[in-house]
Amino acid sequence: MKRVLSILFWLTSVVSLHAQAPLGFNYQGIAREADGTPISNQTIGIRVSITDGANGSSQFTEEHFPDTNEFGLFTLVVGQGNGNSTLNAVDWSGGNLWLQIELDPDNSGTYILMGSQQLMSVPYALYSQQSGGGLNPGYGLNITNGTISNVLPDVPVTISAGDNITVTGTYPNFTIEGTGTADGDADATNELQTISKTGNEVTLSDGGGSFTDEVNDADADDTNEIQDLQLVGNNLTITKNGVATIIDLSPYLDNTDTQLTEAEVDAFVSNNGYLTSETDGSTTNEIQDLQLVGNNLTITNNGSATTIDLSPYLDDTDTHLTEAEVDTYVSNNGYLTSEVDDDVSNELQTISKAGSTVTLSDGGGSFTDDVNDADADPANEIQTLSSSAISTVLREISISGGNTTTISVADSDDDTSNEIQTLTLNSNSLDLTSGGSVDLSGYLDNTDNQSLSNVLSQGNSAGNTQIKNVADPTVAQDAATKNYVDSRDATLQSSISSNTSNISTNTSNIASNAANIGTNASSITTEVASRTTADAAIQSELDDTQAGAGLDIDGGYTADGSSAYISSAISLKDADSKLDAQIQSNSSDLSSLTTRLDNTYAFQADFAVQEPGAVTNSQVALTENMDNFNQIASDQIVIGATGLYMILVDAERTGIESTLSRLTIRINSMDYNIYVATTDQNVSRTLMVNLTIGDAVTLLSTTVGAMTFQVAGVIGGYKIAD
Repeated sequence: MKRVLSILFWLTSVVSLHAQAPLGFNYQGIAREADGTPISNQTIGIRVSITDGANGSSQFTEEHFPDTNEFGLFTLVVGQGNGNSTLNAVDWSGGNLWLQIELDPDNSGTYILMGSQQLMSVPYALYSQQSGGGLNPGYGLNITNGTISNVLPDVPVTISAGDNITVTGTYPNFTIEGTGTADGDADATNELQTISKTGNEVTLSDGGGSFTDEVNDADADDTNEIQDLQLVGNNLTITKNGVATIIDLSPYLDNTDTQLTEAEVDAFVSNNGYLTSETDGSTTNEIQDLQLVGNNLTITNNGSATTIDLSPYLDDTDTHLTEAEVDTYVSNNGYLTSEVDDDVSNELQTISKAGSTVTLSDGGGSFTDDVNDADADPANEIQTLSSSAISTVLREISISGGNTTTISVADSDDDTSNEIQTLTLNSNSLDLTSGGSVDLSGYLDNTDNQSLSNVLSQGNSAGNTQIKNVADPTVAQDAATKNYVDSRDATLQSSISSNTSNISTNTSNIASNAANIGTNASSITTEVASRTTADAAIQSELDDTQAGAGLDIDGGYTADGSSAYISSAISLKDADSKLDAQIQSNSSDLSSLTTRLDNTYAFQADFAVQEPGAVTNSQVALTENMDNFNQIASDQIVIGATGLYMILVDAERTGIESTLSRLTIRINSMDYNIYVATTDQNVSRTLMVNLTIGDAVTLLSTTVGAMTFQVAGVIGGYKIAD
């Protein structure tokens, strides 16, 4: 994270001229992050340099390692850090010296230049310690590099041309006399100025200028407008107003009603026939109560009491509808129960402002914003607050363009963290430290349909859509989907492995059969030619009655059942007939085999990847190990027949990979990525895609960072349908 050093203030202290006093001046600052957050309660590195000019060479460099407080504040003394030079070595007489500050925010040894600041007068007090080199004022005293010594004791010392100051006497008894110092104009008061006011004009003497005091009280009395309230009797008025309205407060007096004594009350009760004592011996038989029977309210101890029917005041007496009844009601009355235009956002409006006109989109109208700020500056009224520490419990708060006030930030228990609470989630309960919890079970999203019955309803084609496994799903639906896909993938992997073995065997058999067919075809052709020649020779020797009899040159025919022949024949005609049938069968088999070879494509190539770090989409070289149709080039597979293909990559990690390494199956311009984590041992991916003649399949590798990517395996596939 980028850091900045925010300098709050820096202080300097005049260094004593005594040799034993430490050299240095104080420096304070606040270290903050780029977003303004203090770098609090940690050790930081500060490198201080004193340079010749803002960008000049350094005369003095040292390092400090202060600890910041909770506000990021740190304090150090320039001249008392770790370095190979001291402030004594600085040539203060040169004048233009700058203080350069560098920050190491995490104390790692790497410093960031925060800026330079020109040193002004106070640090130059260090120069006074050197007194400009050596000075010999005359007999008796010697001043060298700040040290005063007596060269010739008992010699009178006089400072001549010393503005009437004379030193007389002998060491060590000197007398310093002054008969007056020259002011230049012999007037000790003519530099004093006075301020005066005439009317509204305030003037500073001796050319100090004047200004008009526009405060006008009209009567030069700053108290005569102050008023007060006065109460005379029951009348309330305001002072200093001869025509002030009188407020009569007598209606608000208390105790103005008739005041009766106890005897007067008793006499009043007796004279008016009221009871002053119990006449039936019971103090409770007059007490009544309310009773509720059903919805009827009556009063007790009254045989003729009026019955109050409370049924009109019953709550929850309206018609109760189920969700289905509400849906039916809404539909029957023409209200919308779903989006009718397949667009949930086209009713949304936006508000905009151009100049002083404010407009609401989609026919919402507009109006003129006539608020006038008078100065066309939206920011010049903005004020900012700043804070600076006075002590550990006091802060000075200032507002720009305003005043400054001091507030206390003392915490009654001196603990800045004991009020901090944290939230923890235990199962479905959200708990707050120091008490309080909320049950979140009512907000669980686990009430939707968890069935996966519709997963297979889309057919067995993925439609060229990439499906990515979720490493550790937390949503129930995702977990169920992952479990199903993993199960199907394992089954498919087993089938592919078995099919790969079968394909290899079948390919070998097909190659052997093709060779045998070629040999047999040549033999059959030779045999047919020989038989044709023999038949022609024999036929020429046979007469019409021997045609088809199958006689040898002696007129007889002998059947031969050896394995060199297709089958035994009883005659020459029979042999020719069987030969024709076999030739026809062989021709059919050759045609079927040719069709099968034209429609079944299988290929497999080896690869090995060892890429250095930071390589993107490097093409992987392929080494053919099974390819009957010459589809595999050195770096790609070119499809020779249109159809639905199953393509498989099966590999194993052979070395350490960077975190985001991957293999990519690229078919034309479509990429299918196989990400390889550092914990993966096996790397595999299966695709079922429609391919066209001429489509190119390539394998690419990508590695991120400086780590080497090493993986080896096979890429293969076969056509499963047209």
